[in-house]
Amino acid sequence: MFWRRIEKEKATPGKASKYSDWKPELAKEASHRCVYCSIFEGHFGGQRNFHVEHFRPKSLREDLTMVYANLFYACGICNIFKSDDWPSEPKAGDYSFIHYPDPSQTDYSDFLAIDASGLVASQSVTGRYIIEQLHLNRPQMVINRRLIALVNELTALSGELEQYVQADNQPDDMKELVSVFASIITLLKELWFAVPYEAKQTR
Repeated sequence: MFWRRIEKEKATPGKASKYSDWKPELAKEASHRCVYCSIFEGHFGGQRNFHVEHFRPKSLREDLTMVYANLFYACGICNIFKSDDWPSEPKAGDYSFIHYPDPSQTDYSDFLAIDASGLVASQSVTGRYIIEQLHLNRPQMVINRRLIALVNELTALSGELEQYVQADNQPDDMKELVSVFASIITLLKELWFAVPYEAKQTR
């Protein structure tokens, strides 16, 4: 629901003199979301508050500093919490030990789940470690997830209301009220997932 595998095999990055040059491409392939906490960049100040994350840390694998396959889009908070932490090499599909699964090989929804209160939980060793290490249940994230769930509920309710007023021949003022409600929900969803600016606009 919140996470998805990053399809690096489809990437066609251009030439770059430094890894930060690839930030727009990394943002696009991640759907403008942090690969770890999945916060949308529009909810966290835009691209300036996001980093180019070295999956295998530069301090351990300097040879991968400019390797696109090792680079991901991450919010500044997750990137700082992860930093040079690298407990062990990942094994795709194995969540029984402490490590960071490669976002290009793993959908984090496979081992992380979000409950009704907006908290991230996991039954795996890997998941519990990442939740604690990256503080995935920091207050802003919990509220953000709850708001997304509420918008989804309102969207479903809006559709049901429209069907109801049409089927039961409700008065025009009731139809107008439902129409306004639907417009508000549509606008809220557009606002919720609007990219605030592009990287080139801040240069």
